[in-house]
Amino acid sequence: MGRSGIDSYRPWNPYLAPYAAIKIEELSSPVPQRSRVYSKKEAPKSVSQEEVHVRQTLSKRYSDSGSADDFEALEAKVYRTIEMYKAAREAKNVAERDAKRLREQLDERDQEVQTLRREMVQLRKDREEIRGRVEKMLHQMEAVAEQAAS
Repeated sequence: MGRSGIDSYRPWNPYLAPYAAIKIEELSSPVPQRSRVYSKKEAPKSVSQEEVHVRQTLSKRYSDSGSADDFEALEAKVYRTIEMYKAAREAKNVAERDAKRLREQLDERDQEVQTLRREMVQLRKDREEIRGRVEKMLHQMEAVAEQAAS
């Protein structure tokens, strides 16, 4: 299946291909033909309402005047813009998911740090308490050793 010259300007999208706004043959045809532009009610599910609006606007603007090459160039730019918008929207969604995941990880780490600090404080208190007991026992042992020596 061959692709027209316009497809070389934009990435091939199999979902949008059957719904091209205007065929070039229709622009150059001496006999008026019904446009292939879909109304908002007739638009297939895979074509967004924004794309239908863009196609309707472009077809009205370029159906009466302008050359087919100008229209092809503009159509190529519109398709590139749509693809760039979709890519940017997807990148934004990925970045938002990553940011949410990182915030959750940060919250988990903060809770872990707080727990570890509480444990550290408790262990220091226990160490000081044990140190005090050991010193007390050593003093008692020294006292017992002195009494035994005298």
